[in-house]
Amino acid sequence: MKFYFLGAFVLVAIMQWFIPLQMISSRETILEEGKAFKFLTAPVDPADPFRGRYVALNFAISEYNVKETGELKRGPVYASLTTDDSGYAKIKSLSTKPPSGTTDYFSADINYIRTDSINTVFLTLPFDQYFMDEVKATAAENVYRESSQVLNNRTYALVKILNGEAVIQDVLINDTSIHYFVKKAILNPKN
Repeated sequence: MKFYFLGAFVLVAIMQWFIPLQMISSRETILEEGKAFKFLTAPVDPADPFRGRYVALNFAISEYNVKETGELKRGPVYASLTTDDSGYAKIKSLSTKPPSGTTDYFSADINYIRTDSINTVFLTLPFDQYFMDEVKATAAENVYRESSQVLNNRTYALVKILNGEAVIQDVLINDTSIHYFVKKAILNPKN
């Protein structure tokens, strides 16, 4: 009887290590092998009491106009990607099944569909939160607020996409990592 308890304990201990390592490995694989897409964004800085501070990212791409809603309904969907003339990501199509012949897609959720003269699908994207430690997230919010007052600044998230999965690699302001601006702001406070 004690042997079964020992075996069950060992199995549970292994699973407690295996599952987090698998999740970390999956994200690292996407970052190493995934294709990079730039998503234009406008960040704000909320807090999650369980996971810490993060920069919440709002994307224009989360609203997509379709001619016909067809089989689209509230729930999971796959968004095929392409890039515009400026090199930023845009949705090419939405489907309820993973697209064949391309790896440039990610899974999202349809929040709702507005049907009028233009059918608009509102998506919840899987990469709308960029976690940072508390000091950096607050500094990132301040950096963005200051940079957004300059009309020519372009803020975007660099997102790696691989086989339907998406991971944010960085948030950039005018092609410079937000980490650079945050480090500069922390080292040289204006006060």
